[in-house]
Amino acid sequence: MLEDYVELIADLLAGEGEARPTDIARRLGVSHATAIKTISRLKREGLATARPYRGVFLTQAGETLAARVKAELAGTGAPVVDPSDGRVRERNERLDVVFVAGS
Repeated sequence: MLEDYVELIADLLAGEGEARPTDIARRLGVSHATAIKTISRLKREGLATARPYRGVFLTQAGETLAARVKAELAGTGAPVVDPSDGRVRERNERLDVVFVAGS
């Protein structure tokens, strides 16, 4: 799951110049609270940093993980995170329940 987040953050930074928690939540089909908790986990694990009013940024370790995930996906022909895929949305909704229940 962290891989989905770092990959998406890398894509948002490359395409839009910023990765806001609201955009991350919307693109992954999870609640804002779940996105914030997962971003906090990314920060604890040294994969991301966040600046108030500036969004989320990947550390060198986060960028390395994002590149590895993209390379693995490219090798399999698997699609990049696509929230319109019902399976991705279902998985994220289940994870959302786990995170919210675990609060």
